[in-house]
Amino acid sequence: MSGARDQQTDVLSLAPATRKVDLLGASGDFLDFKIGRRQLSDLIKIGDRISILGWLPKKLEQQYARQLLLRSPSDFASGRVPLYLCAECGDLGCGALTVHVSRQADQVIWSDFRHEAPGVEGSPVTPVRELQVFVFDWEQYRLVLWPFS
Repeated sequence: MSGARDQQTDVLSLAPATRKVDLLGASGDFLDFKIGRRQLSDLIKIGDRISILGWLPKKLEQQYARQLLLRSPSDFASGRVPLYLCAECGDLGCGALTVHVSRQADQVIWSDFRHEAPGVEGSPVTPVRELQVFVFDWEQYRLVLWPFS
């Protein structure tokens, strides 16, 4: 990260969103990650995936929120945390869009966005595309995700 980047933090929030209608006419509501004024799903190719928040059973949302807060280990051997799951079933086995989450003092860093599937030997971990690193103020970040944890 450059010195200029260290001076600025991104602001994370959650925004109501609706899954685009699929071939069978199914859609669904969820909470999308918003960074500044832009939804993360508009910045990256998520395919037919929706975020981990706002539609799953409470226990699963708690599990994923705890991983984003670095309070629980990831379900992935890579250590990355799921952000977007299969819109049909929410199963990690279908693959997920994941992110590496780290904390340095009062900042949380999201980096290394990838598509991956857990427990599948030899499954490719392909970068989504060149994407900037997002840096959040820990307290603001925690307040957004705490209600789910």
